[in-house]
Amino acid sequence: MPETTWVWIELCDDVSPITPSSCLVFGLQDQRQVCALHAVIYLGGGHFTAWLLDQSATWWNYNGMWRFGAPRVDHIEDEVDLLKNGDRRAAFLVYCRVGCPD
Repeated sequence: MPETTWVWIELCDDVSPITPSSCLVFGLQDQRQVCALHAVIYLGGGHFTAWLLDQSATWWNYNGMWRFGAPRVDHIEDEVDLLKNGDRRAAFLVYCRVGCPD
């Protein structure tokens, strides 16, 4: 598998069998690539919203219609909570390879 910095997964519809995972591992043991979840993007209502993970492992909830688009710190219990953001369902999962500069 070629080295990659970013990986995104499109969730097709409400019946997608994919659920967010905090970490993905690709390749054989001697050529492993580990990617960590960094964002979940939601579509609907004429705009997008997102959960964003910062370098200190804090989740931020972004909605351009709140506070002039300023993200706010929020708490996530586990990855399944990331499937919804208000009335929107997750559309994309965005991962970054561990050990790569952002």
